Amino acid sequence: MIRNSTSTGHVINVANFETLIAFCVSNKDVYQPGNALISLNALRDKAKQAREILVECNIKRTAYQNAVGARIEAFKELKPLATRIISGLSVSGVSSQTMEGARSINRRIQGKRLKTRKLAEEQGLKTISGSQLSYDTRISNLDSLIQFVSSHPEYQPNEPFMKPDGLRQFSKELKALYDAVGASENPWFSARVARDKILYSPEDGLVRLATMVKDYLRSVFGAADPAFAEINHLQFRTLMH
Repeated sequence: MIRNSTSTGHVINVANFETLIAFCVSNKDVYQPGNALISLNALRDKAKQAREILVECNIKRTAYQNAVGARIEAFKELKPLATRIISGLSVSGVSSQTMEGARSINRRIQGKRLKTRKLAEEQGLKTISGSQLSYDTRISNLDSLIQFVSSHPEYQPNEPFMKPDGLRQFSKELKALYDAVGASENPWFSARVARDKILYSPEDGLVRLATMVKDYLRSVFGAADPAFAEINHLQFRTLMH
C-alpha cells in the first residue's frame, strides 16, 4: 500500500487526539468542560469515528490503486499489439493506400502527432494538439484499428489473439479495466470527503475539538503548569486532501 506524508499526517492527528483524550481521562476530576462538544463521551465518539474512517479510506484507496495498477499493466500491451497488427496487415497483400490508413490509426494509438495537417486531412481526421493518450481514446483508437483490419479479408493471421475476434476480446478486457478504475474512484472520493468532514470540519472536526480541549486545559492548569506541558506539545494539522 502506498503511504504518503498526507496519509501519515491524518494518522498522527488521530493518534495525538487519542493521547489528548487519555490525558483528559487521567485528569477527569478537573476536566469538567461546560461545552458538550468536548465532553469525554463526545471526544471518544469522535476518536472512534476518526479511526473507522481512516480504515475505510485505506480500503477504498487500496481498491482504487489496485484498479489503476491493473489498468496500467494491461495497457502496456496495447502499443506493441498495434504494431504487430500493422506488421501482419503489411504482409497480407493489401494496397499501400490501405496500409497508410492503418498506419494513421496506429500513430494515434502510439500517441504520435500526425506529421502534417495535409496528411490528417487526407485521412479525414481532425488535427489535434498533443498526444492522444487518454485511456478512453486509446480504446476507441484500438476499436477503429480492429474495425479497419476486419474490413479487409486479406488480413488472416493464424494467431488467435491477432484475429479480429481475439482483438475484440482484448478491447473488451481493456474496457472492463477502464470501468473498474471509475467504479473504485467514486468510493475513494466519497471516503475522503467523509474523512475530511470528521477530521477537519471547522465546527466540530477532530482538529477543531483538539484545539478547544487544549484551550480549555490551558484555562484549567495555566500555560506554565507542568501538567499542561504534557499535552501542549501535541500538534494537530488540517490536511484536507
